[in-house]
Amino acid sequence: SVFSSNYNLYGDMSRRVMSLLSSFFSKINVYSIDEAFIDLTGTEYLFGPPKETAKKIKEKVKEYTGLTVSVGLAPTKYLAKIASAMSKPDGFYFIKPGTEQDFMLNLPLEKVWGLGKKSLENLNKKGFYSTKDIFEKDYDYLEFLFGKNTATFLYNVVRGLDNNSFSRKNAKNHSISAETTFINDITD
Repeated sequence: SVFSSNYNLYGDMSRRVMSLLSSFFSKINVYSIDEAFIDLTGTEYLFGPPKETAKKIKEKVKEYTGLTVSVGLAPTKYLAKIASAMSKPDGFYFIKPGTEQDFMLNLPLEKVWGLGKKSLENLNKKGFYSTKDIFEKDYDYLEFLFGKNTATFLYNVVRGLDNNSFSRKNAKNHSISAETTFINDITD
């Protein structure tokens, strides 16, 4: 079928991209068939500044596979994911360290990764229409409205805080997310 031949092609291209990334970086986290996170902490000595490394990755993937990729560079995996989505289909977006909170406070609520349609409807029903609306409330109020898990997520995310980062004490941390845009949508 057309689907299975395309799926095989997508899988092959994904393996090629991930293999290329793995040949350069030891700390790679494959997130899906078309997305991976790379810890660039300490790679400056090998590849130069993280911003230049991200651009080199885009060039190497294009050279090796013919595919274009979107790259998001940020201090955390969570922010790199959002940055990558902002730069589709063939771009680069950099969230500089120290600007995480400002970035999130200017991000439309619909672009907050992890908030689906139902969550957005629930937030709107309770008077939250922007990340700034959430930021202005204290944790206890958010917990009263949404429960502990959601309150913790909302409180941290609008402040640019993320527990799922590649953190090392006293190190300059950068994480990138790279996404491949295929010609046709895939279901996985």
